[in-house]
Amino acid sequence: MICIRSFLQILYHSITTKVVAIHIQASEAVIQDVFLYHSSITSETGRFCHTIENQHIAFYHF
Repeated sequence: MICIRSFLQILYHSITTKVVAIHIQASEAVIQDVFLYHSSITSETGRFCHTIENQHIAFYHF
């Protein structure tokens, strides 16, 4: 039988792991945004696509 303390430790670990995963995903989105912004500045075509956090794509034209 699992004692309450062990259960709470497992629950805490599960929650913190999920929060860390969300922060990592947000950081990856920021890095991707910076890369795409830099690509848009150096692009000869004058347009680029921007991927936002919920994976929708927006197209920008200069």
